Amino acid sequence: MANMQMNKTPMPEQEPNVRNANFQEVALGYTMEQAQNEAQRCLNCKNKPCVSGCPVGIPIPDFIAKVAEGDLAAAYQLLSDANALPAISGRVCPQETQCEGKCIRGIKGEPVSIGRIERFVADWAAANGIANVATAPKNGHKVAVIGSGPAGLTCAGELARMGYDVSVFEAFHTPGGVLSYGIPEFRLPKAVVKREIDGLEDMGVKFEYNSVVGNMATAEELFEQGFDAIYVATGAGLPKFLNVPGENLPNVFFANEYLTRVNLMKANKFPEYDTPTKHGKNVVVFGGGNVAMDAVRTAKRLGAEHAIIAYRRTEDEMPCRRAELHHAKAEGVEVLPLVSPLEFVAGEDGSVCAVKVQKMELGEPDESGRRRPVAIEGAIEEIPCDVAISAIGTNANPFAAKIGGKMELNKWGYIVADEETGQTIISAVGEAQVSVLLNRLEDRTKVAAKSVPIRIPYRETIRRTASAQGRHKKQTGGAGQYGDCWLRVEPMITADGTSDGYEFVDEVVGGRIPRSLIPAVDKGVQETMKDGIIAGYPLTGIRVAVYDGSYHSVDSNEMAFRAAARIGLRKACADADPVVLEPIEEITVTIPESYAGAVMGDISASRGRVTGMETDERGDTVVIAQAPLAELTDYSTRLRSITRGTGDFTMKPAGYEQVPYDVQAKLVERYEEGRAK
Repeated sequence: MANMQMNKTPMPEQEPNVRNANFQEVALGYTMEQAQNEAQRCLNCKNKPCVSGCPVGIPIPDFIAKVAEGDLAAAYQLLSDANALPAISGRVCPQETQCEGKCIRGIKGEPVSIGRIERFVADWAAANGIANVATAPKNGHKVAVIGSGPAGLTCAGELARMGYDVSVFEAFHTPGGVLSYGIPEFRLPKAVVKREIDGLEDMGVKFEYNSVVGNMATAEELFEQGFDAIYVATGAGLPKFLNVPGENLPNVFFANEYLTRVNLMKANKFPEYDTPTKHGKNVVVFGGGNVAMDAVRTAKRLGAEHAIIAYRRTEDEMPCRRAELHHAKAEGVEVLPLVSPLEFVAGEDGSVCAVKVQKMELGEPDESGRRRPVAIEGAIEEIPCDVAISAIGTNANPFAAKIGGKMELNKWGYIVADEETGQTIISAVGEAQVSVLLNRLEDRTKVAAKSVPIRIPYRETIRRTASAQGRHKKQTGGAGQYGDCWLRVEPMITADGTSDGYEFVDEVVGGRIPRSLIPAVDKGVQETMKDGIIAGYPLTGIRVAVYDGSYHSVDSNEMAFRAAARIGLRKACADADPVVLEPIEEITVTIPESYAGAVMGDISASRGRVTGMETDERGDTVVIAQAPLAELTDYSTRLRSITRGTGDFTMKPAGYEQVPYDVQAKLVERYEEGRAK
C-alpha cells in the first residue's frame, strides 16, 4: 500500500554542535524501516518522469519497488546495473534538479527521496559484502579514459561492464577527482569513494596515477599504443578569478586550492600532516554554489568563529543544493546576500585583514532570466576577515587542448556540443565522408555506429495575454504548505517581431504576498518554462506578472509558492494560445542558372521562401532564401541531386517562427506518446 505522507522521511544526522567539531559524515543514512517507509511513497507512475531526469537512466521506480518489498538484493542489482557508483551518486548527485525534480509527488508535497534510498541500498550491499562486478567477456578492445573524476569513473565502469579493457589515466596521485579533493569528508567520506573505485578495479579497470596525458602522451601516441578509443574527462578545475585588487594577498584562497589542502593533503590534521593552511577566525567565502558551501563549512570545522557566505544575489537565488544551505545555516554559517567584492585589504603583516564589498540590489532580468545585481551608489562597507575564499566557479582544465586528436574545443576549452540538444555533431563534406567516418569508427572500436537525425531545438511561446490562479495547499496533521498567487502572462515581442526573452514583474501591493516569497514565484515560473507547456520544449518570449495572492503565516514557504507558481503558469499559458516555434535558417545557394527554377521549387516545397536572387562574378545564380531547419537537415543530398553536384550552399540562423498547426499537432502528439510510455 502506497504511503501518502506529503513530506520526505527525515534522515538522521549529527547534531550541529557536535559535527562542527569533526569531519565525520553529517547525514547518517536511513534505517531499513525508514528506507521502506520512504520507498512506499513512490507512486510508480506510468510515464516514470524521474527516469527522464536521471543522466544515467536508472530504473528508479523498479529499484524503489524492490526496497518497499524488502528485497534489497534485487534492488541493488537493478541499481548497480545502471550506475557503477551508486553510493557516491546517492550522496552528492543534484537530485533536486534531476530525478527528484521530476517526481510527481513534488507537485503537492515533497518528492520521493530517491537519493537517500539509493545511498541506503548501496551501503547495505557494501555492509553485506555484495558487489556487482560482473562483466561481459573481454572483446579485445582497449579504451583510454583521461581523468578519474565522476565522468571518467562512470565511463570506465560502463565500458568494463561491456567487456572493454579500460585504463584510466589520472594526473594526481589518487583517483576520484573532485570526489577526493573537492567534496569534504563530512559530505562524502573518502572510504566510500575508495570502496566504489575498488569495485571498478575488481571489474578489471586499471588506474595509472601521476599521468598527465598531453605531457606524457598525445592522443595519437595512445592510439599507437593500441588503444582503440579515448574518452576525455579532464574536468573543470581551473578557478575563475574575481579580478579585484588584493586577490593575490596571503590567505586569499581559491576554493579548489583550499579544499584540496584539507581533503586530499590533510591540512586539517597539521602538524600530523605537514600541509599548512590558515585556520581563520573570521572567514568570508564569495559564491553561492555547493563548492562555496563546502568551503565555508570546512572553515567552520577548522575553528572559524565567524564564517560568512557572501553572494551577489539573494539567498533564494543561490544555486547550491537546499540541503547544503540548510546544513550550513544550522552549523552557524552567516549568509550575507546582495554584496560583491571590491578589494581585499592587506593588514600590517601583508596578509588579508578585510574585504571591501559593494552592496547590491536586484534590477532587471539578465539573459539567464534571473534579476541582475545592480550596485547601490555609495553603499560600500568593509568586512573584517583573516581568510577569504573565492568560490565563483571554474573553467575547463587546460589539458584537453594538449591531448590532440580531432576534438573541437570552444573558446573556454570545453569540447563542443549543442547546448540545447546535447548532441555532438560531426561535420563532414557530404554523405560519403560521413560514411567513411562511421566505418572508421566501427572498424577501430567494433561498435556499430549509425547516423541519427539532428535534433531540432524547437521552442514554445504564447500569442495572447491570459491570467490564472496558482494555488498549492496541503495539510497532513503537522506543518502544512500554502501558496497562492495570481499570474498574468503576455507575449514579449522583440523589435523584429519575434518572440524571445523572459521578464518577471512584481505587481503585488498591500503585502498580499510577502516580499521574501516573491523570488520563489519567479523560480517556480522559470522551472516550469524549462519543460514547456504543450510539447516539452523550452518556453520563451513571455512576460509574467504576479499581481495578487495570499499567504499563511505558518504554512507559507518557498516550496509552496514555487509549486503554486508552476500550477498558475501552466493554467495561464493554456489560455494564452500556446504555440511551438521552429528555428529558421537563411540559406544562400550558388548554382548554374539552368538549375535556378528547380532549386527555388525545392525551397518552396520545403516550406521556405525566396528572399532574393542575384548573379555572382562568375555568372552563377545566387538564390537567397529562408526555410525551417527541420526541412534542411538533408539539403546537401537534395542539392547535389538537383544540380548534379554543381551546386553549393551556406546556412546561418535567421531566428524563430511559428510552426504550421499540422506540424505542431504532430509534435504535441509525439510528446504525449512519450509521456505515456
